[in-house]
Amino acid sequence: MPTIASSSVPPPSSWEEFENICLAATKIRWRSPDFSKNGRPGQQQDGVDIYGYSRDHDLLAIQCKNTTKKVYKSIIEEEIRKAEIFDINLRTLYIATTAGNDAVLQREVRAMHKDRIDQKKFGVHILFWHDIIQDLSSCEETFYAHFPQFFNTSRSQKKLDVEFVKNVLDESNKFGEINYIASDDFHERGVGEMMLSGFNFNLRNWKSRPHKFSLGNLSAVYDEFIRSMEGFVDTANGMAKYYYKGMDAKAATEEDKIKFHSEFSELKQKAARVVRDYYALAREISANEVH
Repeated sequence: MPTIASSSVPPPSSWEEFENICLAATKIRWRSPDFSKNGRPGQQQDGVDIYGYSRDHDLLAIQCKNTTKKVYKSIIEEEIRKAEIFDINLRTLYIATTAGNDAVLQREVRAMHKDRIDQKKFGVHILFWHDIIQDLSSCEETFYAHFPQFFNTSRSQKKLDVEFVKNVLDESNKFGEINYIASDDFHERGVGEMMLSGFNFNLRNWKSRPHKFSLGNLSAVYDEFIRSMEGFVDTANGMAKYYYKGMDAKAATEEDKIKFHSEFSELKQKAARVVRDYYALAREISANEVH
């Protein structure tokens, strides 16, 4: 049975749509929501259409080439020259193209990459249309958002709903902050560790993967869940920085601590209701998987 990645997926005719596809595929490839388009149409872009940071904090850039023609070494060299003035901290430039795989060009790009790394300059790689579709298809909901013609049944939509809520459950359980919010416990951990980078990363990641639900009122519950978690983290961060003088518990007075604990506990109870509603509905849906 053919998979999405092995299907014949036509490149878009619009350069703007190709950039959107590349942006979505980029976030999936590096498992990071921290990628954006560079400027707006008409502005100087210095050979970069998309840029962002990997989870290792490396600055990456993508130049999108929507073309029906072959991409030549000279084109790659020209884009490298443009990108030289983009940012001195650039680690790697990727040329993303709708062109088909080309072994000769791949060999040339590998040689250019090695030469540049030896000179302590940013590296260069090429991503062909097949590579981009491979990345995009690893997240079905994102793939179908760009290629709805491959999506043909409401049953498939329900299956995607199930997969989405299960992924959110799995990701949120990795760190434990959400379980902490939903619990009745309150302890010192909530002051410093509540704002772990992993939890903030998950929130940004979920927001960068919009999903249209077909199952009942899950969409409204999920939206409230995300809003509540954002509000909780932002408010708790602000309260902690105020009462604990920039998260330094030793600098806080006993009066500060008592006031913070009281307000934080009230905030936590409000957030807990939303979390429990989402968890209950998500687990119910996950327990009744669509096949």
